[in-house]
Amino acid sequence: MRTRLFSFILFCLTSITSFSQIPIKGKIVSLPDKQPIAFANIGIINSSIGTIANTDGSFSFKIPSYFSHDSVLFSALGYSKIFIPVSELTRETELTVYLREAPYALSEVMLTAERVKAKIYKAGNRKFDGGSLYADTVMAGAAMALLIQNKSPKFRYPVYIQDAQLRIVKNTFREFKIRVRLLEAENIKGLIMPGKDLLNQSVVVESKIADGWLKIDLSSYQLKMDRDFFLVFEWILEQKDRSHLYQQYEQFRAEHPSQVSIDYSIINGVRVPYYNYQGNFYLGTSFGISVAPSILNKQTSYYRLNSFGRWIPGTSVLAGSVTLSDQPHPTLADTIESEDEPSEEALLSYYKRNPVSTVNISSDSIAYPISGISDLHTRFADPIRIELHRNENQLAFFAYNLTHYPYELIMDFSKIHNLEPVVSRKTYTLSPGVNRLLVLTVTDRADANYHYELSVKELIGDPDARPDDAFAYLIPVGNSRKAMVNDSAQAYYEDQFIMAAGDTVFAMRKGVVTATAGMGKVVDRIGGAGSFEVLHADGTVMVYQHLDTSHVFVQAGETIYPGQALSIVREKGDLQVMLFSFVGEGRVKRMRIPYFQKPGMTISYDNISNGAAVEYTTDIIVKEMTEKEIRSHKFIH
Repeated sequence: MRTRLFSFILFCLTSITSFSQIPIKGKIVSLPDKQPIAFANIGIINSSIGTIANTDGSFSFKIPSYFSHDSVLFSALGYSKIFIPVSELTRETELTVYLREAPYALSEVMLTAERVKAKIYKAGNRKFDGGSLYADTVMAGAAMALLIQNKSPKFRYPVYIQDAQLRIVKNTFREFKIRVRLLEAENIKGLIMPGKDLLNQSVVVESKIADGWLKIDLSSYQLKMDRDFFLVFEWILEQKDRSHLYQQYEQFRAEHPSQVSIDYSIINGVRVPYYNYQGNFYLGTSFGISVAPSILNKQTSYYRLNSFGRWIPGTSVLAGSVTLSDQPHPTLADTIESEDEPSEEALLSYYKRNPVSTVNISSDSIAYPISGISDLHTRFADPIRIELHRNENQLAFFAYNLTHYPYELIMDFSKIHNLEPVVSRKTYTLSPGVNRLLVLTVTDRADANYHYELSVKELIGDPDARPDDAFAYLIPVGNSRKAMVNDSAQAYYEDQFIMAAGDTVFAMRKGVVTATAGMGKVVDRIGGAGSFEVLHADGTVMVYQHLDTSHVFVQAGETIYPGQALSIVREKGDLQVMLFSFVGEGRVKRMRIPYFQKPGMTISYDNISNGAAVEYTTDIIVKEMTEKEIRSHKFIH
């Protein structure tokens, strides 16, 4: 008999009593017909607050007071979304939220008179050795996502989705509901994550099966895919279902107190208790999962804990799949193949980067003298997110660096009970994206109680970086172009080039773009809103000021190379560049810039040969570049 592993996504059977709760209650209806919208998603983006509406559109939930300055998102597939500030929601005891229908066009399908034999392809994961169960009795909208990749050497995009399948390992409800979603696969800082909805209709299915494969027909939606995507299954639990779950868990706790313990974590002084249920006690609908290393190495899976909650990389892979075809209307007689044993010549997948929004924001001219310490102009509000993943007797810590900068993370542990190793302080340098940290293991499994206290500190910059004071930088003007340095006596005007309006600005050194001119969102930024900033390998940052916000040639997060075009000078026709290094505690120091000097060429901080032509040699351009980068990079100068 096969042993199955069940993992619980979340228990939320106790509330955090450290904060007061704001009750929110109301109904979601459509415009213009004012009909209730069933199973709409409600919540605060990337938070622990999220739920879904009932069949009649009604909803009720509580928001901790520390979210009082946030906004709640109301969204339903096929309708325009709306954000409402929490402060406005509290003004009425019974809300009515109106969502307007959004126009939706089906994918274009080319019909031919001649019948072409179709190829049918099953993609996803059909293997499972356990189940994942949603058991939150307060919030709702949890979901699991599986990356669907075209791995067949015989297939080429586009493909047409015919159906989706989900393995139900165990179901204790008389009847349950599941919503199917299709999400774009987005490349976010090198991490492939679920993005926006591709299916603009709510597909909710009901079933009574207790164990088996649930199949959902999607052929009528004529879904044409031209790239990889995420297949998502969302638990639909109405308020009555969650209340029923709560009563059953309370009854079990009363009847079997020895099998229920209270665990807690303390993060930055906030005590978070929750009940931990032992034994073979599972209520609800469990999705099939696999934890086999062979599956984990091949597949990508995520989960979220509520509507609009953060997508978290899964420690298991969802058992789900789709049937794809190269024709919109295949027949049963057509050829079927599976990806269970993919070819070694699997197709490479590609992902579209999010375009950086260009907003016309006036550039602030900020004075940074050569001497002295300065603060960053703006900071990312929540740069590091720490997640704890529990798998049987292990607690794995992950840190998600949401910025383009490295960060130093200092974790101080205390009061560790029934966990090993017993650590006091751990320090990590976090790269952008996902960083795996330490793993704590339960020492005595017979003792159900374990806990710890944790405080964290985040410092921007790589603590091991050593700025190179002698690095020779390219001048940010094109080959054979002319430029001068402003000869003002004021220190913060040094390195200000007088250029013609519309002249192209070029990268002075290889690095990663951390902020672009006119970038509409708040990021870690040294200069003003119109600055263009590049992080170098030695931890220094070059800030380009006075660029045209409507002509940006590269995106934040992109690696750029010496001599690559970045933007153009705005109408004013001047350009200022400034070099900074981090000095700790989120503060920076301005450094002098040693420009590259061709033999016989005079470069100083007062002038650059009074407008003499600038010429670069290949040696200085390819410095810091790898052989592969040198072969593939097309120099613009």
